[in-house]
Amino acid sequence: MRTSGLTLGMALTLVQGIAVAQGPWGNVKSWTGSVTIEATDSRKGAGVTSSLTYRATGDFKISDDMLPDGAHMQWPMPGVEAMSDPKQAETAYDRWQTRVVANYEANGIDESGKPFTVTCAADNRQASRVGLTIHPTEPTYVFEVSPPEAKFKCTGPNGPTPNGRLQQANFRLTGPRKAPGPISDTETFTVGTSTIKVTYNIAPSK
Repeated sequence: MRTSGLTLGMALTLVQGIAVAQGPWGNVKSWTGSVTIEATDSRKGAGVTSSLTYRATGDFKISDDMLPDGAHMQWPMPGVEAMSDPKQAETAYDRWQTRVVANYEANGIDESGKPFTVTCAADNRQASRVGLTIHPTEPTYVFEVSPPEAKFKCTGPNGPTPNGRLQQANFRLTGPRKAPGPISDTETFTVGTSTIKVTYNIAPSK
């Protein structure tokens, strides 16, 4: 697994270090939901201006296949069988099935003094990381998601091309841990020249 804030080792340590009873959340084996990440980015400098729009959206299901009822505190938590298989372990936390649509345009003046325009577009599907965990010392939860890569195809002369990944690898959102039920939230992040809005909806499924 590529490391994130939600790791199997951390969760197992928490189980050993605190009471396994997590309230009603401890009996929720799985959650289903959806996430949308929208981003815009505008830059100007060195004779080039550029703009980027990005949207990734899709559904997910995350489950704890390791711990018994009453002790659930992290989703997903793959079982022993999945984590012992290197191929399964590599994607065990990639539960968000996304569609990424993005557009990029750059305008400027080339070395010969001629104006140029580069346009790029992406429309691809990709699984990405998503997770939910109980805060170990507070009555809150942490929802974490990783934006998937936009795989651009560009037209125009040689010039600046976009990075398919957003400037921030993970987004963490927290909220009060009330009785298990539907949860929805939106938070906007400013990262460098990018404005990024993360919206999610989630509910217990089992």
